[in-house]
Amino acid sequence: MGKGISSIIIGIDEAGRGPVIGDLLLVIIGFNTNDLLHLETMGVRDSKELSPITRKKLFKKILEYSLVIYTANISPRTIDRFNINKIIYEQIVQGLTILSKILNPYNNIKIIIDEIKGYDKKLRNKIYSIFVNKNIDVIIEPHADKNYVAVSAASIVAKFIRDENISVLKHIYGEIGSGYPSDQKTINWIRQIYETLEVPPPFIRSSWATLKKIAPTWYSGSKYKTHKTLFDYLGKGGRVNGNKPTGRSEG
Repeated sequence: MGKGISSIIIGIDEAGRGPVIGDLLLVIIGFNTNDLLHLETMGVRDSKELSPITRKKLFKKILEYSLVIYTANISPRTIDRFNINKIIYEQIVQGLTILSKILNPYNNIKIIIDEIKGYDKKLRNKIYSIFVNKNIDVIIEPHADKNYVAVSAASIVAKFIRDENISVLKHIYGEIGSGYPSDQKTINWIRQIYETLEVPPPFIRSSWATLKKIAPTWYSGSKYKTHKTLFDYLGKGGRVNGNKPTGRSEG
């Protein structure tokens, strides 16, 4: 691979924005253009349109074809205290800053991101400042997970990892359902455990309005939420609940 002549397409998406249980998973993943064509043929599309079994099969294929991957787990405690869109924005910035060193051999970089309301313009400008002296194409738009294979792949990886984390919780705590407020299994489980615990387990988002009726003393509302995040207190070198960059050289 000659330095400065190759191109890469990066997809960015998250899973777990709406659940009352569990982490939010952010994934940044990069591919060669030709490999994206293979993944599209295999059926890679928006993770919400796929069954868990299909996601598992595609997850393995996506990892085989990927050139770089960055994942970030954002915990319920963090989500309860800080603005979720700003958390996602700052995690993307941190992830791309780390990956920019791995991506140094690539001169042409296309980055596609599902919309982050209120931060699209700021994020676009930040990306250009990270990748100086590169040919950068940034696309940020709604439903990118449906319209771009790279973002679909990121959504599948994020959804698969989140589902695996939920499975671990099920082994420990019993049938907690999917973690979404629309899931009656999740609601029933919260009602049941609320009778035995004074404080919510750390994997429950106490700021979610779902708790108002079924676990009122656990509900924290939005009184702790600010437009600051942990990065405002930790500084530029801060980390939120462990981030893992991985890279694979082409060839």
